[in-house]
Amino acid sequence: MAETPARRRLRLPAWLNQRTLRTGAGIVLFAFVCTHFFNAGFGLFGIEAADALRRALGFFWEFPPVAAVLYGSLLVHPVLALMRLAQRRSWRLPPVEAIQTLFGLLIPFWLIRHAVATRGVEVMSGHRASYRQVYLALWPDLAAEQALLLLLVWIHGCIGIGVMLRLRPWFARWRDPLIGVAVSVPCFGLAGMLAGMREAATRFPEGFSQPEAASAAFGRLTAIFYTAFWVALGLTAAAIVFRLIQSQAAQRVVVAYADGPTVRGRAGATLLEISREAAIPHASVCGGKARCSTCRVRVIHGAAGLSAPNQLERKLLARIGAPEAVRLACQIRPAAEITVQRLVDPGDAQAGVATDRDPFYWGVERKITLMFADIRSFTTISEKHFAYDIVFVLNRFQADMSRAIEANGGRIDKYLGDGLMAIFGADGAADGGARNAILAAEAMGRALETLNDEFQTLLNDRLRIGVGLHTGQAILGRIGGDSSSAALTALGDTVNIAARLEEMTKTFGAVCVVSEATLEAAGLGHAAGERHEVAVRGRTRALIVCALRDAGALADLAALAQSAGADAALPAAAPSS
Repeated sequence: MAETPARRRLRLPAWLNQRTLRTGAGIVLFAFVCTHFFNAGFGLFGIEAADALRRALGFFWEFPPVAAVLYGSLLVHPVLALMRLAQRRSWRLPPVEAIQTLFGLLIPFWLIRHAVATRGVEVMSGHRASYRQVYLALWPDLAAEQALLLLLVWIHGCIGIGVMLRLRPWFARWRDPLIGVAVSVPCFGLAGMLAGMREAATRFPEGFSQPEAASAAFGRLTAIFYTAFWVALGLTAAAIVFRLIQSQAAQRVVVAYADGPTVRGRAGATLLEISREAAIPHASVCGGKARCSTCRVRVIHGAAGLSAPNQLERKLLARIGAPEAVRLACQIRPAAEITVQRLVDPGDAQAGVATDRDPFYWGVERKITLMFADIRSFTTISEKHFAYDIVFVLNRFQADMSRAIEANGGRIDKYLGDGLMAIFGADGAADGGARNAILAAEAMGRALETLNDEFQTLLNDRLRIGVGLHTGQAILGRIGGDSSSAALTALGDTVNIAARLEEMTKTFGAVCVVSEATLEAAGLGHAAGERHEVAVRGRTRALIVCALRDAGALADLAALAQSAGADAALPAAAPSS
């Protein structure tokens, strides 16, 4: 059905969805819990210190706009969590997710009493409980229950924060310090709570007496909140039972895994849920929330039967530059027979490899510029010198050439003895890295001159290089024996052509041979130069190339490339009136 203008006006932004609201509310509640633990920890310094900090924190959390966000989060987070629980079609959960879900269900049993006894009673009766009264009310019978509540809330929150943060590229470096903080905070809070309770019991042996109005308010509020909680839990359970009954009668769809079995899953379930139900390993770092892309698959057959990506999926796939055939298993719901290939190994996903920050892990096709460089007649030079001299020279050569390449945005693909292969434009540059590749070639020539001056006495000869540059489409991916050793490399016809152009530097007696495709991509299609039409082995069509015979010609081309790059960076001129 066509989308009406009214529906288009009501469309919410991609970030405003259940997941974002639930996560945002959870972060607010976690921040409140952090201050609560910190406040409880001040019991180590005495009851008065804990009360003083509580009053100071109260100014912030009771400030009307902040209080509105806090109470809204206290309502939104559990409601959306129960809705997500009711929508589950698979109960095969990773252990961490199962623990978080279980703790989330247990927390309200104790949290309702605690919240009502403090803030609820204060609002209803006007009686504000001090830390002294709280400590006396909890000690000793309810102390263990309170400690358990605090630990359940803290662990539940830490799991949620951990799942969200472990997708960040910096998380691996900070993981151990963050774990230390996660352990230290509850230890500080519980130690302070225990110290405060024991101090209150010693200083105030008369014990705790609650005003009659506060007792009445506590009874009324706990009855109301427990009733609401049981109703919400009952509705959730009813929805789960309904879905289970519905799933038994649901139509079955055939799902074939290119590298695994063929199974029959329930129509309406996500592909990730089907994988879990069939006990098929399927990566999903974020737990199926369309946040990490590790569950992505390539749809080999049956893509036409899938609905279009929703806003969350479309945004994430665009961010990683995924081809059209790649979809998120946690978002697609097969309704007909489908064949897919999992693109991320579950073990790699758990180890932090192949996240959405590294699309090269599973391969992308991009316009890039390939460079091949090689030392001319190096075999003859090496025959005249000691092995350790040659190794020393090669290491210096590769190091200096690498610096020139990387300084101009290139990546070393591999070292080839006395040569190398480099990639430009892997980050998706509009010109495919053509301008940077030309600038790098010129910088390599200057670096080689410096090396020759240094090695003149050692080699009694001068090193000369030949460089081949070609721009075109290539497949970029991490190739290697395993995820720890896989390195970025380029595959395809563009690589072969660049290698052939490097060989042609010998034919033309040139320092660099650049394809016409590279010149055009760099905005230098009409640049002067020695043009040749050459046949390339493996290609039926001839190729136009530009041979640069000396460093001066290469420097002139680099100057044009730099000028073209500066012009491309300038904003478009405003039209004249």
